[in-house]
Amino acid sequence: MREEPAIRQRLWRNVQKTHEALISAGLEIGPLNSPIIPIFFGGEEAALGASQELLEQGIFVPAIRYPTVPKGKARLRVTISSLHQDGDIARLAESLKKAFSKVKKKQTF
Repeated sequence: MREEPAIRQRLWRNVQKTHEALISAGLEIGPLNSPIIPIFFGGEEAALGASQELLEQGIFVPAIRYPTVPKGKARLRVTISSLHQDGDIARLAESLKKAFSKVKKKQTF
């Protein structure tokens, strides 16, 4: 990283773009201070359902739930790298938005 600062710059550019895309998608996310971005889903079933929806689309985003986080504070954990492309970020945001919407609809019935 010290020998190639462009990698770090690309990483933080991707983190910033992802953060903006997720906010634009209407998702509740954690602060911008790391390449690991939590997306808050609340219930464990919602987070697990969204994680499964994403996996079916070929996107691995693990659900983090109790006992790792307090009950009722389940989330998805997105990890961004310098190798992600703008298209990857856009696809992730759109897929998360759809997964969130689908999970929320299941919770209302």
